[in-house]
This record gives sequence, structure tokens and C-alpha cells, in this order.
Amino acid sequence: MEKESNILKYPIKALMTKQEFTVVERRILYLAIQQIKQGIGVQKNLFDKGFELFIPYSALEETNWNRFKESIKKLEDKKLVFVDNDEEYESLRLVWKTQIKKNETVKVFFTSEAAFLLSELGKGYATLQFNLAMALTSEYAQRMYELLSRWKDTGIWVNQEITTIRELLNVPSSYNLGMFKERVLDYTQKELREHTDISFTYELMKTGRSFTRIDFYITNQTERSLFNNDPNLGKDDKSQRCLEHLKKMGVNRKDLQDVIINEKQELFWKWLVKWKQMPDNHKATVKNPTGLMLVELGLTGKPH
Repeated sequence: MEKESNILKYPIKALMTKQEFTVVERRILYLAIQQIKQGIGVQKNLFDKGFELFIPYSALEETNWNRFKESIKKLEDKKLVFVDNDEEYESLRLVWKTQIKKNETVKVFFTSEAAFLLSELGKGYATLQFNLAMALTSEYAQRMYELLSRWKDTGIWVNQEITTIRELLNVPSSYNLGMFKERVLDYTQKELREHTDISFTYELMKTGRSFTRIDFYITNQTERSLFNNDPNLGKDDKSQRCLEHLKKMGVNRKDLQDVIINEKQELFWKWLVKWKQMPDNHKATVKNPTGLMLVELGLTGKPH
């Protein structure tokens, strides 16, 4: 089990924003979140004047000094953009000053608004493993790890607009769909599978003749052993994830599993998303969630 000090909780409000950060800049944000969480060296007037983050140069693992210096300079101009459309714009400046000394220390002075955002407890969190997040060497992989970690407990993040995902990942407009798949989705899929505690598969969905939406299926890598001795190991990843959810719900009859996986799987995922998003007080009124699922999938009269 990971030590509590090695867990990062990334504010959901900050998670779902437009961001343009380099690998080094994002590592600085991770260190800031960790330091605020641990309360080490954070002054009492945190939300009045912001706070100072002291970082050993070696902790950022950047060996090119000129590139590192330029990245730190640009951090002062970086913002989180919450809303940007024809009628509304809202952004937040993160840093108001930086100081660096070659091969020694980095000082980053966060604004009070940024300090509050990174420490707030009421917006929800995506749980990251600090050492894994710091080790990622691609901007796309870092960002995808943040986004998908929010959903690793449920294992699904579906029906997302491709344009929204591109914005969240800061993908250049010059990337067509093929480049987006190869250089972003497939690349991050490989890096997360090899270097983090989660892996994912995805499926592009069409509206008419164009691909417009994307479904993500996330696997907590510590749970992979669930399939080690499974006779259905040959199934695709999406079906494996479906089978895992069915077993957790007590659907152990193979004939029901086969019907749901092979004939009702799309309906099952839609039901599961709706169930996961249902308020806890509403869930508490459902005595038999599995029975409800079978009814809504049109499988009534088939006891589980």
C-alpha cells in the first residue's frame, strides 16, 4: 500500500480546465499540491499573500539549464482557464514571481487564489500517486494520468466529446484524427500502462459519418490479477471490464454474463454511468441494484 504522503489529490475544479504546462511546470504543480497537503513550510497567511515553494533543482529532473530557465520564466504567465467562449471568460493566474539559482534551488511564489484552489477540500479530487506523476516525461501522459485517475474507481469515463478532450490535453489544431490517435491516445496509453498504477483502452464513437465522441475504460493495475485465471481472458479489454463489474454485482451465471456482454453491453455501460452518478441518498432507496440493472436491460424474469 502506498504511503499517505505519496498520494496527491488534484482539485476537480482545476482538473477540468484548459492548461498549457510543460513537463517541468506540471511537476512544480505536483510539488505544490504535495507541500500544501503536508503543511511543510507553508506560512500562516497562505490565503492572504499566497505561498512560497522551495524546490531543489535536482527534484525537477531537467538537465538542460537553458530549457529549464525558460520554462520557469514562462510559468509566471501561465493560467488556468475555466471558461472561454463567446459570452464568458474566466481564468486564474497561478504564479506571481519566480527565483532560480543554477543547479541549486527554485523558488516559486504562488498567488493567494492559486494557493486556495490547490488546497480546497470541497470540490472533489482525483487521486494521483506522487512518484508516478513526477516520473512521467510527456505532457500528454501527465495530463491524461490526471484526467483518468478521477475515474479509476468506477473504471469508465464515457460519451466525452473529442473536441473537449483535445482542449483538455492541449492538442494542436493541426493534428487530424489519425495524428491525435497515434501521437496522443496511443502514446499515452502505452506510457500509462508501463509507468503508472492505471491503464486504459478507448473507443471512438460516430455521429453520422464523423467521429465525435470517445469512451475511456480505465483499469487499476493492481486489479489485473482478477483476470489471471479467467476463462474469458481472450475477450477484449472492454468486455473484460464489463465482466468484472458483473461479478462484483453478483451476476455469476455465465448465460447472463454472455447475454449482457455480447448483446446488452452498450446498455449496461449507460446504466452503470447513470448509477455511479446517482446521489447516495437515492442509491440508498434501491434495495437491489443488480435487480434494477437487469430490469432496465430488459432481462426481467431471469434471476441472477
